[in-house]
Amino acid sequence: VIPNFAEPVETLSRTLDTLAAQAHSQQLVVVLAMEARDKKAHLTASTLTARYGSYFMHLLYSIHTVTEGEVGGKSSNENWAMRCAKTRLVDELGYDPSNIVVTTCDADTYFHPSHFSYLTYKFCTDESRYLRFWQGCTCFYPNVHDVPMLCGVRYTLLSVGFLGQLCNPFAYSLPFAVYSLSLNLALEASYWDPAVIPEDWHMYLRCFYATRGNVGV
Repeated sequence: VIPNFAEPVETLSRTLDTLAAQAHSQQLVVVLAMEARDKKAHLTASTLTARYGSYFMHLLYSIHTVTEGEVGGKSSNENWAMRCAKTRLVDELGYDPSNIVVTTCDADTYFHPSHFSYLTYKFCTDESRYLRFWQGCTCFYPNVHDVPMLCGVRYTLLSVGFLGQLCNPFAYSLPFAVYSLSLNLALEASYWDPAVIPEDWHMYLRCFYATRGNVGV
């Protein structure tokens, strides 16, 4: 799921390029989560669907309208996009939700070519797969040479620190920005909360309470 708002086609294309380069991209279902507030949403989604549709099992897009009680942002957009995707994939096409892993990312996320192969391995070999979040290491490197030196130093230190946190056996890990979970777990938590903006820790807590504290990262 790629939630976005008024992002240039070029930005989304760079993310889709890294998804198309996955070893088993034909097993991926990509959902472009667009916002109705973006006047170019349909054009952007249609352009990308035509350009990248053949690389994936499915390339879908949703258009989210902010309704009463919702807050415009990533969480409400993900909530609507995954409800649409579940309706299409499970209710209409008959896919087993137990075999679906949901990954949410930012519009400018660049995935390692083996990211989803390894994620599949971890899902298949984890007996607690339906009580698990998977968190990759977030590195802030793509434009590190294009920003002022002090910013580059900061982003490099943040990347190293994030890696250290993931490797620390005593740290209490929480999902951040780009993470994965089973569709079963998302359903148990009743999807993402449309009334908040920052969704990663909040979604973890929804799942934590929905499973009575049995979820882990």
